[in-house]
Amino acid sequence: ALILAGIKPGELIGKTGKALSFKLNGEEKTIKGESGSPGSITVNGVEANLMTSINPGDRIGVISACVGRAAEVTLGEILEYYEGEKVEIAVNGEKQPKDYKVNPNDDIRIIRVQNSVE
Repeated sequence: ALILAGIKPGELIGKTGKALSFKLNGEEKTIKGESGSPGSITVNGVEANLMTSINPGDRIGVISACVGRAAEVTLGEILEYYEGEKVEIAVNGEKQPKDYKVNPNDDIRIIRVQNSVE
């Protein structure tokens, strides 16, 4: 019945949001997107599934699945792993603020700064 209504079974499966890949100190990193939520089917207002029998006159409701949010991270979130350390950070060779949102294929360099003794 769903196919006759133009609904593909794949539309009921929640998909993960887009991953974010970038380089951190020369190493490839990938952050996964959030999980999506599955769709649902009701028959006459009662939760159903693809195997539920239907009869003439039944009211079939379908809510499509939702795609999860795409991965995102800021430089500040990455710098949390270096808490307490003095570091310099550059993205694609340029300094950026902590609220900079990392973009796909960014090349991030974090350099630990040594305290100099005078």
